Amino acid sequence: MNKYNEEYYLLFPEPEQDEYDVNPDNNTSRRHYDSEELNYGQEPLCFSTETYDLSFATSNYEIFFPVGSIVVTKELKSLLENGIYGSKFYPAIVKGESKGIREDVWALNIYELLDCWDRDKSVASYPGGVKSLDGIDVVPSVKTFHLSSEILDNIPEKERLLFVMDNTDVTNIFVHQKFVDIFKKHNIQGTRFIKVSKYRFGMEFV
Repeated sequence: MNKYNEEYYLLFPEPEQDEYDVNPDNNTSRRHYDSEELNYGQEPLCFSTETYDLSFATSNYEIFFPVGSIVVTKELKSLLENGIYGSKFYPAIVKGESKGIREDVWALNIYELLDCWDRDKSVASYPGGVKSLDGIDVVPSVKTFHLSSEILDNIPEKERLLFVMDNTDVTNIFVHQKFVDIFKKHNIQGTRFIKVSKYRFGMEFV
């Protein structure tokens, strides 16, 4: 048994709590916070919910979900920031659609992905069954993940408690059991964790 498939979980927003979904404003979208490293000292990233106000998210430990990233409160950031691979937290703001604002939040600025899914043991599908087109690799849809021990063994655990997978057609955030325990300890709402060994594509939607 691969221990990493038991230690890691995919992090998703809880479908029945979509109030935690947020959208970036136009300026934030143009800054490519989910693919390029941002320099500190610039204006915060700005997101908004589709709910009227933020009265549902007033605790010290909250998480929001823009597409391809996460936004967390400063208290949660302090518990996560030392175990992240290829990303850092960047100052942000979350606003209610008409009322409420949180300026104590930080967005995950993703700039380096980790390609650690085993091609032989994972299940993936390629559009049209083609893995490359005109010499360019086609990015697959991964249906089940099997993490590569060979790759993860060479990265200290404390440096990969959270990482974003490379070479998949959607953004998948992986978190170690140690981080899952933090979320459970603080009863953080709006999240769904699926163990890698149990995950099948589509489970995150139901």
